[in-house]
Amino acid sequence: MKNLEIKVEVNSLENIKKELSFAVYQGLLHQEDTYYLLGARRLKIREQEKIHEIIYYVRINKKSSRKSTYFRLVIPNYLLPFLKIVLNSIFKVKTVVIKERELYLYKNTRVHLDTVENMGYYLELETVINTKEKEDFFLHQHDEVKELLNLQKYKIVEYSYSDILISK
Repeated sequence: MKNLEIKVEVNSLENIKKELSFAVYQGLLHQEDTYYLLGARRLKIREQEKIHEIIYYVRINKKSSRKSTYFRLVIPNYLLPFLKIVLNSIFKVKTVVIKERELYLYKNTRVHLDTVENMGYYLELETVINTKEKEDFFLHQHDEVKELLNLQKYKIVEYSYSDILISK
């Protein structure tokens, strides 16, 4: 799958919530992401309350919206401990990122309001690019949400949470 994403650092999530009337609130997620060392590519296990996933993705770091190619696999609860043992024996753990994520949806765009432990507050947009429409359709939608949220006034973050946490 592919998406278009951008992340910005914010001082508070409260003002942004007031600007999200165009999107539908989906709930609060508690996520623990274990990142593994894999060079330029990225591999993580995401643990949540009801569902766990293994996510592999490739994305270039840059200070603008960027395309990402990713694969997600849902992990049943009973397989999570086994999978973590296997991955921990094959790859070195890069870091663990713990966050609370408020999720909003607008068309094909996921708006994440993240409170990241030991890091602060972030807003992340992910516009899923599917094959039913031309890519320009999704680029336009992504830009529309960026404009609705006035994202140009915030500091764009080019790195993943794992990279930021390691650099602190």
